Amino acid sequence: MDIRSPMKSIYPASGSVSIWICTFDSEDDFDQEVDQKLVPALGLPCDIDAICETTFESKPSPIRTLLTGFSGDSTFLDSAVRAAMSMGVESATAAIVC
Repeated sequence: MDIRSPMKSIYPASGSVSIWICTFDSEDDFDQEVDQKLVPALGLPCDIDAICETTFESKPSPIRTLLTGFSGDSTFLDSAVRAAMSMGVESATAAIVC
C-alpha cells in the first residue's frame, strides 16, 4: 500500500473522505497490509471499522465499479475516479473509504 498523500486530517473527521485503492492477490494480503501500514499511519483513537468501509474483489474492477455502493458515494465518486485516473490507476481489487 502506497500512501501517496500526507494525512491532512485527524480521523475521524467530518466533511472529508479518504479513499485508499489497491490491488492484492488475496483478501488476507489486503487485511495484513491494512493492519500493518494503514492503521498505524492513521493513528486512530478507535477501531478502523468504526469509521471506514472496505471492499475486496477477487479480480480487478474499474474504479467506478469498485467504489459504487459505499455510503455517500454520490458525493465523491466522480472526483475519486478522476484522481485515480490522474495517477494511472484504472482498476483495483480493494478499496477503503473513511
